[in-house]
Amino acid sequence: MVDIDILAQEETDTGYRFEVAVNHAGRRSTHIVTMSHADYERWGSEGGLAPATVARRSVELLVGRVGRGRLVERFDVREAMQLYPAFEAEAHRLLE
Repeated sequence: MVDIDILAQEETDTGYRFEVAVNHAGRRSTHIVTMSHADYERWGSEGGLAPATVARRSVELLVGRVGRGRLVERFDVREAMQLYPAFEAEAHRLLE
């Protein structure tokens, strides 16, 4: 089982920045995840989800697709969508 924790959250002029810990099979990695205000509006605000919830679920989805060991240290949620064409559809389903 994968455990994902938001260690820190900061709102910036352009969006959000999160420090995220991913724990799996006794191993831990930390990652910086960014998300624009526009992407948050697109995925989270309509459903009343907090930005940190959208970030955590996005990381959860990526870990399921690429594995914890292949998750890069820093990434933007939008970049993840571009790398994995099915990401947006899966993200919408996961965030409902």
